[in-house]
Amino acid sequence: MFLGQSSFTGNINVVNKTQYFPKVASDGGKNIMIVSYFDYTATDQDVISYSSSSGALGPFTMQYISTSTDVEQYPKVTGKYFSNGSFYCSAKRSNTGAGTGSILYRSATHNSWNSYYQLQNDSLAGYSAYDSRPGFRFVNNDSCFAVWSGSGVLYSSAGCNGSGSYVFTKNLQLRVLMEGPYLPASNRMLRGDTIRVYVRNTSPPYNIVDSAKGAIDTGRTGYFSFANVNNNVNYFIVVKSRNTIETWSKPGGEKFINNVLNFDFTPSNIQAFGGNEKRIDSSPFSYGVFSGDVYS
Repeated sequence: MFLGQSSFTGNINVVNKTQYFPKVASDGGKNIMIVSYFDYTATDQDVISYSSSSGALGPFTMQYISTSTDVEQYPKVTGKYFSNGSFYCSAKRSNTGAGTGSILYRSATHNSWNSYYQLQNDSLAGYSAYDSRPGFRFVNNDSCFAVWSGSGVLYSSAGCNGSGSYVFTKNLQLRVLMEGPYLPASNRMLRGDTIRVYVRNTSPPYNIVDSAKGAIDTGRTGYFSFANVNNNVNYFIVVKSRNTIETWSKPGGEKFINNVLNFDFTPSNIQAFGGNEKRIDSSPFSYGVFSGDVYS
């Protein structure tokens, strides 16, 4: 069976320096983007790209993705399917040594790179940014999205938010049960469900700060991420689904600490505002939000 053959073999190294860790992406058409990094000097490493709008036949156009005097390494690139040359690149950036770092992010339109963004500030003591992966999002004309690991934690950006800035999503691990589908014999729900979680201010008029939709599994646990909430601020956690009564967390509010909040509605009805839950199991004691017909 004929699988095809290479259309181009040759050297596209315009800067004539040793280049490291090349990565390639396509937009599903004829646009190709290659990224790598090289030693501009002994202490300055830059990220570079080679693009073609004619597939592997070339010609390839060279562009610098980063031109600072800092160290930028390990770029990754992804393309948007049939977008006529939309690509997204992220890389590790450091100006204080190998132990710390930030994330460089740039998007390209028609194979040309747009504004430079730094998604994690290099001055954040104790953070090390490694092995980023770029993506894209389209919220309020904001495309920046990347994930990376650092100090044993997986981080993700929630937008560009300007050069030299950083944005972390806030992550909620939520435990909640629905009355209707709960089966006391197995201590599980008959089925999981999709719910929406709202984060509201604790002061009148209790405005919605952010919301996220996700799944609660049969064992009562779900995970939700928010871009617009802050650490160390009290919020109400509000759950709502297609067949349950809207239920708010207990008075006083809950705080995200270091971008994380764990909240459990199930051990007691005092976890809900006004005790607005029903005991649905006595062994172990478990409380669930009021719901209707399990099959509706």
